[in-house]
Amino acid sequence: MAAGALVMLVACCGMALEFSQIYNRKIELYGVAKVAALAAARSLDGTAAGIDNAVARARLADEALHYRYGRSAFEWADASITFADAPDSNTWLDPTAAKSAPRRKYYVRVETAELGANANVFRPVLLQVIDAGFRAVDVSQVAIAGRTSIDVMPMAICAMSTAPAASRTNTGSSGTSVELVEYGFRRGISYDLMRLNPSGGGPEHYVIDPYVGVGASSAASHTSANAVRPFVCSGKMWVPGLLGGAVRVAKPFPLGDLYHQLNSRFDMYDGLAAERCNPRGAPPDVNIKAYTVAANVPWMQTAPTVQSPPDSGETTVLRTVADLPAMPAGRTAEEYGPLWIHAKAVPYAAYSPGRIEPASGYSTFGTANWSSLYKPNPVASNYPNPSPYMALTGDTVERPGIEHRPFARRGRRILNIPLLSCTPSAPPSGPANVVAVGRFLMTVPATSSTIHAEFAGVIPQERIVGTVELFQ
Repeated sequence: MAAGALVMLVACCGMALEFSQIYNRKIELYGVAKVAALAAARSLDGTAAGIDNAVARARLADEALHYRYGRSAFEWADASITFADAPDSNTWLDPTAAKSAPRRKYYVRVETAELGANANVFRPVLLQVIDAGFRAVDVSQVAIAGRTSIDVMPMAICAMSTAPAASRTNTGSSGTSVELVEYGFRRGISYDLMRLNPSGGGPEHYVIDPYVGVGASSAASHTSANAVRPFVCSGKMWVPGLLGGAVRVAKPFPLGDLYHQLNSRFDMYDGLAAERCNPRGAPPDVNIKAYTVAANVPWMQTAPTVQSPPDSGETTVLRTVADLPAMPAGRTAEEYGPLWIHAKAVPYAAYSPGRIEPASGYSTFGTANWSSLYKPNPVASNYPNPSPYMALTGDTVERPGIEHRPFARRGRRILNIPLLSCTPSAPPSGPANVVAVGRFLMTVPATSSTIHAEFAGVIPQERIVGTVELFQ
């Protein structure tokens, strides 16, 4: 009896071991599918380049992981990854087909069955003695991931130029500085976002439907102040992307009803109780210093007299005097407003057509170039390193109140603003195309009619932090 029991005990232990190995292999395969899908989904931006980047990131994730308890590598194949418009789609496209129609392809599926038969088939020894059906156990796994939100404001302005990059030649006493201009904006210059229009003398600004994505139908109620208020607090939209088609917009942006929500970034949570931002979901910035022209621009030798450069006075375009080919006669250096609070001007030579900006940023001009970049000549005095906004201590830094300090987050004052392709006949509401997303640092709290913000460059959509989730 003992001998028979011992045989049964050994057999049971062996089967338990093989079942556990099957379970563990499935966990290993789901792990690689999950990691690859999440990595790929972060790159999807509605463009063919986004598909290529997604495949590359999934491949890197696959190559970094192993199975059989870390002893064996996976065999990557592009056939393992497919793309679709929705996580529950019945039509999933391979990378080549997805690149030919990348619009709204914000969801990715990774199937381990294509990563090599050795990984996806487990061959037990004892179990197949009991049942021949256990001779080869399929342990392949599938993961589906996609972006559910992006850190972009539900507010849009017009791109001031159709050119992604242009050179601006500035000449002064220190020589010539050829500056990069992106979609008509100069880095390090502040703009009143409520007073811009490339196609007319009146301001143009829009609210974007934060609930629906590219090409989707919309309801008028989606763009009301009450509907977008929580999205202004958080700086997010419940869409996976903005490029690759038309988004739904309405104008004007109801700043008078929403500036309190913008100012939560300065640790200001005033307004009606039902309309206030929550510091946990809409935290203040770690630096809430308002760089007012009167006193808080210590790195400029002569204090500016305006928060942003004044309008140029043209009737066919609404832009600032700083964006003219040359500053008009009679203007003073103080009328540039505060310079380089966060972003520095960039040499045009740093830009490479067809390539996105390096993660570390472009090389920049130094303050010695101010005499050629800006005329009449403002003078920098003890400009800090890092920039005034990014400094950790000193006169350019102010921390939020102690009760909100644990929630504070760097970069909350940087607004990711969609730049629209605008025409003189732009409709008051309807579809519009986003050509890029610009980064603007709020220099001072907004008012019911102004948002003063310094242009800090264009951010590629795949670098916009958002929420990527697993659906399977």
